[in-house]
Amino acid sequence: MSLRLLYLIFVQLIGWLVLLARSSAAKDVEVFVLRHEVAVLRRTSPLIFGCGHLSATPPATPSAGPASAGMVAVGESTADVRAV
Repeated sequence: MSLRLLYLIFVQLIGWLVLLARSSAAKDVEVFVLRHEVAVLRRTSPLIFGCGHLSATPPATPSAGPASAGMVAVGESTADVRAV
């Protein structure tokens, strides 16, 4: 357990040293590439970025009633509802 922790600390320190050694131009290119990736993701999956928060579930459709969801309302018989 402690060996793993030491390894993770060492890898993080090496990563920080590499960041310090990079030039300003390389950092600018990385920021540009990351912004482009975010723009592509926003175009391809608007449900994730559309609501102001990350949401993996699509919004519920108001036209879908209990019969379309496979549920039967109280008082209805199951003979009146078609299977979906």
